[in-house]
Parts: sequence; C-alpha cells; structure tokens
Amino acid sequence: MHFPCDAGRKQWGGPWGGMFVPSGALDVIGSTDLGAIVDTFEETISGRLIVGFNVGLTPRWTINDLIPIVREVRMQQVADPSASFLLQQGLYRHKKGKYAGEVVDENGAQVIIIDLSGATIREFEAQMVQLGEIVAARLQQETVIVDIQVNGIVKKTHVVKP
Repeated sequence: MHFPCDAGRKQWGGPWGGMFVPSGALDVIGSTDLGAIVDTFEETISGRLIVGFNVGLTPRWTINDLIPIVREVRMQQVADPSASFLLQQGLYRHKKGKYAGEVVDENGAQVIIIDLSGATIREFEAQMVQLGEIVAARLQQETVIVDIQVNGIVKKTHVVKP
C-alpha cells in the first residue's frame, strides 16, 4: 500500500549528521484506516521521526518501547484514541557525538504520522517537534530527527533534543 509520505532512506548533514535505512515492513499501528486517505487529492501533511535505540553505545530500547510513547503523546495532542501511525524498523547510523568522527550503527525506527486532525502545518510541526522532544527524553537520546512533509515532499528537517 502506498501512503502520501516519504518512508524511504533518509540522510542528513551537519554536526549531527547521519542516515536511516529502513528495513522490513511499514506497519500501521492503531485503528484508523490510513488506507482510506491514499487516493486523496488534498494536501497531506505528515511528520517522520527517526530515533535510535542505543543509549550511548549500549543497545537499550526496542520498537516496543517507542509505541506507547507515541500513542500517549498523540492522544494528548489530538485527543483521538484511534490515532494511527506508521512504524518501521531500520538502521540508524550517526556520528558518535556532535563533533566526533566515529560512526555508530544501531537499531532504530521511523515513526510516520499523517495528520488527520486538520491542523495547520505550523500546528502540526509544533506537535511533531514536541513529540520528538518527549521521545528523545524518555529514550535518553541525544537527538531525534523530525521531518515535516507535504504530500511526501520534505519541507523541513529538525534535529530535536530532549
């Protein structure tokens, strides 16, 4: 199934540069029928969060730790218990620290949220940055990458810290 978002490989630069290579299935988490919006001709806003599961160099978290955080925050943001999102595991490769030259490979995931609430792009972007901050804090991450997309085209990439 095709969704109106970019769920492919992602690379970003800067002092926090890195890349995410998705692997496996793109799963729908929740009960909303995201497939119903596939053929829409309207502008579709989505957010993609990329997070690693190590704390420092030590593997610590799994995709199962990420799901309840996303559900809880989205419920607070849009008050919709059926709020669904897309989830996919993959390889998160990044520099060890802000200015370190060493590269770290770790398990990670991407979470893609398609806005079904009717938020403006600014409101939705604020929600995604807040979600990224909370995920970073709870999973003890230095950063979480947050893309804001319109019809699958990345409009802005944030490097979010807790």
